[in-house]
Amino acid sequence: MLKCKEVSHIVSEDLPLGLWGRMMLKMHLLMCVHCRRYAAQIRSLGRGARRELDHRPSADQARRMEDRIVSGVKPDERGDS
Repeated sequence: MLKCKEVSHIVSEDLPLGLWGRMMLKMHLLMCVHCRRYAAQIRSLGRGARRELDHRPSADQARRMEDRIVSGVKPDERGDS
Protein backbone atom coordinates (compact mmCIF):
# COMPACT_ATOMS: atom_id res chain seq x y z
CA MET A 1 0.00 0.00 0.00
CA LEU A 2 1.27 3.45 -0.90
CA LYS A 3 1.80 6.03 1.83
CA CYS A 4 0.36 9.54 1.63
CA LYS A 5 3.81 11.03 1.11
CA GLU A 6 4.40 8.74 -1.89
CA VAL A 7 0.98 9.54 -3.33
CA SER A 8 1.52 13.29 -3.00
CA HIS A 9 4.86 12.95 -4.81
CA ILE A 10 3.35 10.85 -7.60
CA VAL A 11 0.40 13.20 -8.04
CA SER A 12 2.33 16.47 -7.88
CA GLU A 13 5.10 15.30 -10.22
CA ASP A 14 2.64 13.57 -12.58
CA LEU A 15 4.89 10.53 -12.61
CA PRO A 16 4.24 7.79 -15.15
CA LEU A 17 2.96 4.60 -13.55
CA GLY A 18 2.61 1.06 -14.73
CA LEU A 19 -0.54 -0.97 -14.27
CA TRP A 20 0.33 -2.02 -10.71
CA GLY A 21 1.28 1.53 -9.72
CA ARG A 22 -1.97 2.94 -11.10
CA MET A 23 -3.95 0.29 -9.22
CA MET A 24 -2.13 1.07 -5.97
CA LEU A 25 -2.68 4.81 -6.48
CA LYS A 26 -6.40 4.33 -7.18
CA MET A 27 -6.74 2.09 -4.13
CA HIS A 28 -5.08 4.67 -1.90
CA LEU A 29 -7.21 7.50 -3.32
CA LEU A 30 -10.37 5.48 -2.68
CA MET A 31 -9.46 5.10 0.98
CA CYS A 32 -7.77 8.44 1.76
CA VAL A 33 -9.93 11.54 1.59
CA HIS A 34 -6.93 13.84 2.16
CA CYS A 35 -4.96 12.50 -0.80
CA ARG A 36 -8.11 12.45 -2.91
CA ARG A 37 -8.65 16.16 -2.17
CA TYR A 38 -4.99 16.92 -2.85
CA ALA A 39 -5.13 15.09 -6.19
CA ALA A 40 -8.27 17.02 -7.15
CA GLN A 41 -6.56 20.32 -6.28
CA ILE A 42 -3.50 19.42 -8.36
CA ARG A 43 -5.71 18.48 -11.34
CA SER A 44 -7.60 21.77 -10.97
CA LEU A 45 -4.35 23.76 -10.90
CA GLY A 46 -3.17 21.96 -14.03
CA ARG A 47 -6.41 22.73 -15.87
CA GLY A 48 -6.20 26.37 -14.82
CA ALA A 49 -2.59 26.68 -15.94
CA ARG A 50 -3.38 25.12 -19.33
CA ARG A 51 -6.36 27.43 -19.74
CA GLU A 52 -4.18 30.48 -19.00
CA LEU A 53 -1.54 29.33 -21.48
CA ASP A 54 -4.23 29.07 -24.14
CA HIS A 55 -5.22 32.70 -23.55
CA ARG A 56 -1.81 34.38 -23.47
CA PRO A 57 -1.66 37.63 -25.41
CA SER A 58 0.45 37.79 -28.55
CA ALA A 59 3.78 39.60 -28.34
CA ASP A 60 2.22 42.62 -30.06
CA GLN A 61 -0.72 42.68 -27.64
CA ALA A 62 1.63 42.36 -24.67
CA ARG A 63 3.77 45.26 -25.93
CA ARG A 64 0.69 47.48 -26.41
CA MET A 65 -0.57 46.64 -22.91
CA GLU A 66 2.83 47.41 -21.43
CA ASP A 67 2.94 50.74 -23.30
CA ARG A 68 -0.52 51.66 -21.98
CA ILE A 69 0.50 50.79 -18.42
CA VAL A 70 3.78 52.72 -18.61
CA SER A 71 2.08 55.76 -20.17
CA GLY A 72 -0.34 55.84 -17.24
CA VAL A 73 2.47 55.95 -14.67
CA LYS A 74 3.71 59.39 -13.63
CA PRO A 75 7.37 60.12 -14.51
CA ASP A 76 8.49 60.23 -10.85
CA GLU A 77 6.92 56.78 -10.28
CA ARG A 78 8.84 55.24 -13.20
CA GLY A 79 12.18 55.72 -11.55
CA ASP A 80 13.24 58.20 -14.25
CA SER A 81 15.23 61.24 -13.17
